[in-house]
Amino acid sequence: DGQYNHFDYNSTVAVTKDEEGNNILVFNLDSANVGLDENSWGNNAKLYYYNNIEYDTEEKREKAYEQQKNTTVENGGAGYDRQICNDIKDYLDEETGAFKFNGNNYIEVYNENGLNFEKGCTYEFYGIISEDSSDAGNYHGLFGLWNGDFNWQPVIRFGWLGNSAFYNLIYPTWMKDEKDVIIKDKDEYGGWAESNDYPWNQKYELGADKLNQDLFFTITIEPSGDDNSLPSQTIYLNGEKIGSSFLGKKYYTEFVSASKELNYLDLGRCTMGRSG
Repeated sequence: DGQYNHFDYNSTVAVTKDEEGNNILVFNLDSANVGLDENSWGNNAKLYYYNNIEYDTEEKREKAYEQQKNTTVENGGAGYDRQICNDIKDYLDEETGAFKFNGNNYIEVYNENGLNFEKGCTYEFYGIISEDSSDAGNYHGLFGLWNGDFNWQPVIRFGWLGNSAFYNLIYPTWMKDEKDVIIKDKDEYGGWAESNDYPWNQKYELGADKLNQDLFFTITIEPSGDDNSLPSQTIYLNGEKIGSSFLGKKYYTEFVSASKELNYLDLGRCTMGRSG
């Protein structure tokens, strides 16, 4: 109904009521929720920003990226997009204390054992995507899961492309020698894949009218059911279901397997052939 409550990391349970006074929603809030004081982050989360002052031209950024591609997270990395921020207060809203992603910052979380998506996963975005983001071919990464080697793009990524929510769940062709690339049957992968050339890319058009305003979309990915049904994906816009499709079992299996080997989760950033 357009009304929202603000919660902080001290909260453990939040309840909202319907018109008759019944409790209808309960949240268990993670104490590592971003957007609050430094103690809420945990040891494995870091805040980075883009140094657009020193790297003020595309040429400088491309040069920094070429240097960065020869590094890993473990040895410090390089490049204008990986400047560590030691004071998260620079990105906190003064009135609410909430953390602000402003297009120039991102949070990276390290997980030693990778992530296990055997039971599925849910990705949500809530924010404003500017009209500039609708340029053809201009991919804006919102989330990425990768191995910390800058020679590799994130294997699992969500973002915005054109006027569409866009993601993939497995290794694309850039991880193979061109001679080994096989164009696979779209039906083997399923989903919203647009062509047989890139069956791993899932793209769902939400429309240009969704730009420059509050946007809330959710994508849920579910494994095979006990009845041997296929894995599936569903997309919601502003809380309403707008589409669903099946996913190939091999596609889903590759996704689960790859995720267990990826240790770095970026929120607000996803590389696609260049830094940041």
